[in-house]
Order: sequence, then structure tokens, then C-alpha cells
Amino acid sequence: CVSNKSAVERWKPPALSDAEAGYIAGLIDGEGSISLLNGRWLQLRIYNSHLGMLNWVKATVGGIVCRGKTPPSAKHKQGYFWVLSMRRAVPFLGIVLRYLIIKRRHAEIAVAFYERIWRAKDEARDDGRSVGSTANDHVALELHAELKSLNRRGPRPDLDPSP
Repeated sequence: CVSNKSAVERWKPPALSDAEAGYIAGLIDGEGSISLLNGRWLQLRIYNSHLGMLNWVKATVGGIVCRGKTPPSAKHKQGYFWVLSMRRAVPFLGIVLRYLIIKRRHAEIAVAFYERIWRAKDEARDDGRSVGSTANDHVALELHAELKSLNRRGPRPDLDPSP
């Protein structure tokens, strides 16, 4: 699972049909995750045991496909995951956002978080200042906390009311 940095610099958001964007959004809603690793690095992932489907997503959008953990027994299939990170993930989330249902708020938070980070970096660069962490950016910290809460495992009575 190795990325090619020069490929990151050449990457352009794909021109997807409505059907492709809707299908990939459905995969993200059902099999995906949108998370900030270490409170800073955005990763968009889709997990599945069908390698062909993940390779189609990679060919359509870009990113990388990695082999997941070794299955615990012969009864389980090998799992894989597709990853789109950082500066690639934000414009891509903008493309599929209107099709997302379950992960829509996750995507909105991730985009807002990164727009805030990039704006701070651009402003610092223009002023000749160095850019530190988000530790003193209260809005970024609140966005990160909300995304972390949405990604928490277990029952969520506030999000999934029972009948």
C-alpha cells in the first residue's frame, strides 16, 4: 500500500457521470469512512472483499487499493480497502456530497476542516509566518471533535431512533 507522491501532484478531480458519483457515494455511505487521522490527515476509505469493484473505484477516481488484515479463518474472505487522502479527498467529496446520505455530515465537516487549514496556511505563507498545528484553532478542534463523535462505534440513539 504505497502511494506515488508525483501522482498526487498530477491528480485532477474526475469528471463523473451522475450514476458513477451516486454509486461511489453509496459505497462510501455503506462501506466507507471519512476520518481525520491523528486529528489532521484526512482519509476517505471504502472497505470491501470484492477487489474488482475497488479497482474500478481506483481507476475511476484515483487513490490506492490496499490489502486488509489477514482473515482469522478460512470461512472469511480477504478484505481490501480503497484510500483517497488529503488534497485529493476534499475536491472528490465536493463531487459526491449531493449523493451522500449517511456520511453527508462527515463530508461537510471534513471539507470545512480542510478549507480552514488551507486558508490558514495560505495566510501564513502570505505573511511570511510558519504554520503550526491546529491546537489553537478552536473551530478546527470543534470540527474534529464532531467528526470523531460521528465516527464513534456503537448504538447512537440521537442519530438512529428506534420505532
